Amino acid sequence: MKTTSAAAIFGAALLTAGAPALAQMAPYQQGPIHLDSAHVAPLIDEGTMTQDGGFVRVAFTNERSVPATDVVFAVVNQHGATLQTIHDRGTFSRGVKVSHLLSTLVSERHVHLTVARVRFADGSSWVRHA
Repeated sequence: MKTTSAAAIFGAALLTAGAPALAQMAPYQQGPIHLDSAHVAPLIDEGTMTQDGGFVRVAFTNERSVPATDVVFAVVNQHGATLQTIHDRGTFSRGVKVSHLLSTLVSERHVHLTVARVRFADGSSWVRHA
Protein backbone atom coordinates (compact mmCIF):
# COMPACT_ATOMS: atom_id res chain seq x y z
CA MET A 1 0.00 0.00 0.00
CA LYS A 2 1.32 3.40 -0.93
CA THR A 3 1.46 6.13 1.71
CA THR A 4 1.83 9.86 1.30
CA SER A 5 3.17 12.15 4.02
CA ALA A 6 1.23 15.16 5.24
CA ALA A 7 4.11 17.41 4.12
CA ALA A 8 3.95 15.99 0.60
CA ILE A 9 0.20 16.50 0.47
CA PHE A 10 0.49 20.05 1.80
CA GLY A 11 3.24 20.83 -0.70
CA ALA A 12 1.17 19.39 -3.52
CA ALA A 13 -1.81 21.43 -2.38
CA LEU A 14 0.27 24.58 -2.57
CA LEU A 15 1.67 23.66 -5.99
CA THR A 16 -1.72 22.77 -7.42
CA ALA A 17 -3.68 25.59 -5.79
CA GLY A 18 -4.04 27.30 -9.14
CA ALA A 19 -4.45 24.08 -11.13
CA PRO A 20 -7.87 22.94 -12.31
CA ALA A 21 -9.62 20.59 -9.92
CA LEU A 22 -10.74 17.10 -10.74
CA ALA A 23 -13.97 17.83 -8.89
CA GLN A 24 -15.50 20.53 -6.78
CA MET A 25 -18.94 20.49 -5.22
CA ALA A 26 -21.48 22.86 -3.79
CA PRO A 27 -22.40 22.66 -0.08
CA TYR A 28 -25.13 20.23 0.92
CA GLN A 29 -26.48 18.26 3.87
CA GLN A 30 -26.01 14.49 3.92
CA GLY A 31 -27.37 12.83 7.03
CA PRO A 32 -25.87 14.36 10.17
CA ILE A 33 -22.94 15.91 8.28
CA HIS A 34 -23.15 19.15 6.31
CA LEU A 35 -20.53 19.13 3.54
CA ASP A 36 -19.52 22.78 3.33
CA SER A 37 -17.09 22.16 0.45
CA ALA A 38 -15.06 19.42 -1.19
CA HIS A 39 -12.30 19.81 -3.74
CA VAL A 40 -10.48 16.84 -5.31
CA ALA A 41 -7.24 17.55 -7.19
CA PRO A 42 -4.40 15.45 -8.64
CA LEU A 43 -0.83 15.12 -7.46
CA ILE A 44 1.53 15.47 -10.40
CA ASP A 45 4.85 13.60 -10.42
CA GLU A 46 7.12 16.29 -11.86
CA GLY A 47 9.69 13.71 -12.96
CA THR A 48 7.26 11.83 -15.19
CA MET A 49 4.44 14.42 -15.39
CA THR A 50 1.94 11.69 -14.51
CA GLN A 51 -0.90 11.85 -12.05
CA ASP A 52 -0.28 9.78 -8.94
CA GLY A 53 -3.35 10.01 -6.75
CA GLY A 54 -4.27 13.34 -5.32
CA PHE A 55 -5.71 15.18 -2.38
CA VAL A 56 -9.13 16.09 -1.06
CA ARG A 57 -9.69 19.42 0.62
CA VAL A 58 -12.91 18.99 2.57
CA ALA A 59 -14.86 21.19 4.97
CA PHE A 60 -17.76 19.76 6.94
CA THR A 61 -19.90 20.42 10.01
CA ASN A 62 -21.40 17.83 12.35
CA GLU A 63 -25.05 18.76 12.90
CA ARG A 64 -25.78 16.07 15.51
CA SER A 65 -25.60 16.95 19.23
CA VAL A 66 -23.15 14.06 19.88
CA PRO A 67 -19.54 14.54 18.68
CA ALA A 68 -18.60 12.55 15.56
CA THR A 69 -15.43 10.47 15.91
CA ASP A 70 -15.04 8.93 12.44
CA VAL A 71 -16.41 10.48 9.25
CA VAL A 72 -16.00 8.23 6.23
CA PHE A 73 -16.04 9.90 2.83
CA ALA A 74 -16.51 8.00 -0.45
CA VAL A 75 -14.83 9.16 -3.65
CA VAL A 76 -17.44 8.31 -6.30
CA ASN A 77 -17.07 8.35 -10.08
CA GLN A 78 -19.61 9.63 -12.61
CA HIS A 79 -21.22 6.17 -12.82
CA GLY A 80 -21.88 6.03 -9.07
CA ALA A 81 -19.12 3.53 -8.26
CA THR A 82 -17.14 4.10 -5.07
CA LEU A 83 -13.45 4.26 -5.98
CA GLN A 84 -12.08 4.76 -2.46
CA THR A 85 -13.23 5.49 1.08
CA ILE A 86 -11.31 7.95 3.24
CA HIS A 87 -11.57 8.09 7.04
CA ASP A 88 -11.29 11.36 8.92
CA ARG A 89 -10.93 10.55 12.62
CA GLY A 90 -11.05 12.95 15.54
CA THR A 91 -13.59 14.62 17.79
CA PHE A 92 -15.91 16.73 15.68
CA SER A 93 -18.34 18.67 17.87
CA ARG A 94 -21.71 19.97 16.78
CA GLY A 95 -21.66 23.20 14.80
CA VAL A 96 -17.87 23.41 14.44
CA LYS A 97 -16.66 23.68 10.84
CA VAL A 98 -13.83 21.20 10.22
CA SER A 99 -11.42 21.81 7.31
CA HIS A 100 -8.94 19.06 6.44
CA LEU A 101 -6.61 18.05 3.65
CA LEU A 102 -6.73 14.29 3.02
CA SER A 103 -4.89 12.10 0.53
CA THR A 104 -6.56 9.95 -2.11
CA LEU A 105 -5.31 7.28 -4.50
CA VAL A 106 -7.90 8.40 -7.07
CA SER A 107 -6.61 10.48 -9.96
CA GLU A 108 -9.41 10.13 -12.48
CA ARG A 109 -11.64 13.01 -13.52
CA HIS A 110 -15.37 13.42 -12.90
CA VAL A 111 -15.42 12.25 -9.30
CA HIS A 112 -17.28 13.65 -6.31
CA LEU A 113 -17.24 13.18 -2.57
CA THR A 114 -20.08 11.87 -0.42
CA VAL A 115 -20.43 10.99 3.24
CA ALA A 116 -20.63 7.19 3.43
CA ARG A 117 -20.94 6.74 7.20
CA VAL A 118 -20.33 8.45 10.52
CA ARG A 119 -19.54 7.07 13.98
CA PHE A 120 -20.30 9.06 17.11
CA ALA A 121 -18.79 9.26 20.59
CA ASP A 122 -21.85 7.56 22.14
CA GLY A 123 -21.34 4.46 19.97
CA SER A 124 -24.14 5.24 17.51
CA SER A 125 -23.58 5.48 13.78
CA TRP A 126 -25.18 6.73 10.58
CA VAL A 127 -24.83 4.97 7.22
CA ARG A 128 -25.78 6.41 3.85
CA HIS A 129 -28.29 4.27 2.01
CA ALA A 130 -28.05 4.21 -1.76
